[in-house]
Amino acid sequence: MHRQGLLTREGLARLMFGNNSDLDYALSNDIPEAVPVPFGEAKYQCETASKGEEPFGFNLPVQVTDSGPRIY
Repeated sequence: MHRQGLLTREGLARLMFGNNSDLDYALSNDIPEAVPVPFGEAKYQCETASKGEEPFGFNLPVQVTDSGPRIY
């Protein structure tokens, strides 16, 4: 049996903005409001841009761990 975690759009936003006070915006590809995801899966990706930076595409894989979502 594969272990799963719950990925939420709000939880991921809190992670991104909470870990980076210089973040101007964050964008993710079609993450539902809440979705069960197997641990380690990187189906979803995000893009972040600090103040003054230009976006360049979804480049940060999102993974679910037993400690919550992580962006690598």
